[in-house]
Parts: sequence; structure tokens; C-alpha cells
Amino acid sequence: MLKKVKRIPIGRLTRLALTALLGGTVLLCLAMLVRALMLPAEISGSRAVFEYEQNAKIDYTVGLHPNPLFDSDELGPGIAYFLNLITDIRVHATYSLRTDRPIPVECVYRLTGTLRAYDTNTKEGVVIWSRPYTLIEDKTTHAEGGQVTLGETVAVDVHSYLPVLAQIEELTEVKPARAVLTLEWHTRALTAEGIPIGEGTVTTLEIPIGAKCFTIAGEPAAKDEGSFTVADVRTDPRVIAERRTWMIGSVVSAALLWCFVTFTTVSLTEKKVQAENAALKKAGSRLARSLTPEPPGEKVIDMCSIDDLLRVADELGKPVVLIAQGEEDGANLFFVIDGETRYQYMARF
Repeated sequence: MLKKVKRIPIGRLTRLALTALLGGTVLLCLAMLVRALMLPAEISGSRAVFEYEQNAKIDYTVGLHPNPLFDSDELGPGIAYFLNLITDIRVHATYSLRTDRPIPVECVYRLTGTLRAYDTNTKEGVVIWSRPYTLIEDKTTHAEGGQVTLGETVAVDVHSYLPVLAQIEELTEVKPARAVLTLEWHTRALTAEGIPIGEGTVTTLEIPIGAKCFTIAGEPAAKDEGSFTVADVRTDPRVIAERRTWMIGSVVSAALLWCFVTFTTVSLTEKKVQAENAALKKAGSRLARSLTPEPPGEKVIDMCSIDDLLRVADELGKPVVLIAQGEEDGANLFFVIDGETRYQYMARF
């Protein structure tokens, strides 16, 4: 059989205030817990896997027929060239890739050309026609250590493009102001999963076609470096900590509220005073106090309420007597004596 728990008596207003405070704390913790549960627990971002650097370059030398102007049969870049002295242009395309981690990589490269005809001699001229060429088809090379170095050499016969210009001019009856052969060295690196590393590189050479004397321009070098990143989704420790904090707060505050309500009660003395004051207010001047612990009267009639007892007192013209009981009894006894009959009401607190 369970033993009745003895409650701790405290003042009514104090108990009410503490109950409201603990209840408000529980609601606050629950509201904050709901808010924390609605926050995304994962952070989306990117994570650097490795650093890389790739360099591409397209260079050239110009081969010459024997002539009295130049002692050598080959000229380097950066000078003016005479079409009638040229045998061919030897294009040297190179590429290198370096990563800070020994990972498997794949490199794809090609060399293409486009012959374009312009309506003016300026760079702002309009292209009136163009024709593509492939000098090196797509090639692929693999490396396991995260480092790649490769190179290709192609001889470009600039004289072979002159018949093309003449043929198109004859067909269209339009003579372009200038024609340029643009060579493009395309390179790109991939991971073993086929994911591009960086944006790749493109280097160019611009070779005038048909001019008796010309220089070669373009963008012969390109560099791309940076971090190879992958999508990264990870748990946000701040959100997890916030959820844990408010969950613990909710459980602890709810437990404190339950313990407080279960193990406390309004003080009996305060209850007694409240019950007595209520009865005194209703009885008014008809109430008399007695110090006799045992009320007189052999016949006892229990009344349902203090109002019923007051009506009996009014009809009989008798005073209402109060005997204050101890806190252990938890009641005040109000009664009216009429001969041997005692009308009574027990006001419990």
C-alpha cells in the first residue's frame, strides 16, 4: 500500500506565483525547442580537396628557304616575316598540370584552326566568312601522381591556305581586306570521376594569310590555378547544441513543475484563516467564539453549508458559535444550540 506523500505547506500567493513561473519556463523552453527544431541542422557549402595549377603555352618557329637576308634557316617569335621566304610555321603546344596531392587525373587536349576573312584591315572588322580546321584531334592522357606534362608540334604550311582564299574569292566575287588563321590550343583536366579541374585553358596564335609581310599575334600563354572543391554538407554544431540545450531545459523545468505541484500545498493555517474569514463575513455579529473543545448537545444535525446554519440561527434567534479546531483536524466547527439539539457545520480547510 502506497504511503501518502507529505506535502510542504506554503502560502497560497507564493505557490501560485511559483507555479506560474515554472509553467512559463516550461512553455518558453518548449517554444525555443520548437524554434530550434525548425532550424536547418545541415550546412551546405564546399570543401577544398586539393590545390592545382595548370599552364598552357603555344609557341612557334618559322622555317625559311635559303636566302641572302637571314643566315639561319629558322626564325624565332616576335619579328616580321616575309611570306616568300617561309617554308612553314612550326607550332609547339605544351601543357602542364600540378596538384598538391598525388591523385589520378586525365587531360584532354586538341589543336584547331579557323580561317577567317574580314571586310577591313582593322581588328574591329566584320567576319564575312570562316572555315574551321582540325590540326590535332582530341587526345587523352592519364597520370596517377597528380602531375602531367605534355607537348605537341605541328607544321603549318601557310602557303596551302592561299588557294582556299582564291577559290572562295572566285566563287563569291568578294575579296576580303585581310584573312587570319587563328590556332587554338585547347586543354582541360579531369579527375578520375570525370569532374573538370578548373575551367581549362585556351591559348591562341593569329597568323595573317596572304600578306607579303606579317607578324604573328595572339594570346600564346594561359594559366589557371585554384582549389578543386566539392559540395560539402555537414551538421551544424550550433543548431544541435541549441536543440540539446532547450530539450534539457524543457525536461528539467517540466520535472520541477511536477515536483512543485506534487510536493507542495497551500498552508493549512492560511486555509483555516480563509475559511474562517469567509464564515465570519457571512455570520457577522451573530458569531460567538468558544474555547470549549467539546460542543454541547446530545442530538447533532449536520448542515450542508454555512448559509443553511445561518438560516437556522435566524429562525431560532440563536447565535452561531465557533470552535476553532487544530491544524491536524483541518476544520472549524460552527454550531447553533437549541436545547439538547446541536445544529452544526464543519468548515474544512
